[in-house]
Amino acid sequence: MWEVKPYRQNDQRWSGVYLGRSVDYKIGTHGCLVTSFAMLLTALGFDETPLSVNQKLKALPDSQGFVDARFVWRGPEKIWPIRLAHVAYSRTSPADTVRIARYLERAPVLIEVQPRAQLFHWVVALGITGSAGELPEDFVIRDPLYRGTATLLTRYRVRGVRTRIDPLQLAVTAYAAYEPSEPATAGRDRSGGSPAVAIDA
Repeated sequence: MWEVKPYRQNDQRWSGVYLGRSVDYKIGTHGCLVTSFAMLLTALGFDETPLSVNQKLKALPDSQGFVDARFVWRGPEKIWPIRLAHVAYSRTSPADTVRIARYLERAPVLIEVQPRAQLFHWVVALGITGSAGELPEDFVIRDPLYRGTATLLTRYRVRGVRTRIDPLQLAVTAYAAYEPSEPATAGRDRSGGSPAVAIDA
């Protein structure tokens, strides 16, 4: 299980700061992805906060860190010694949760969920809880809207839909996996074709 600094997007230290190059959206209301990414970085040993991540990506040339308020997936590669391993959207098909579990062996994984119609939200997955055959049973997450850890299905299970699709595959609408350019274990608890920018910040 990965350990991260528990940031929340509505922290007063950065909630009122404009997100990326936007003059309309702020971290407190639309910064779930930047906040989740900052938590991911702390697991890999980088001393970053949502504020510092926002500032550093914003300082990159136009469209390299942000497009307005939208996070550019390859922007972090220009700042930190990490690489984008994979990003995939699964809003109309089951998510590849087996692949996500494999990426979790290398680093926390950014996961998008859909709390309600027309609203998407990013969290960071830290590990898995059990498995059903090859499929992971659930993901342990840190959510930038809440304190503490939770499981993804406890908070974001899709309800009222009859389907044979695995609940976890249904709940995940997108994911982005980064990995260190060199092996990193700073935040590891030893006990235990895609868009260039984020569709939603």
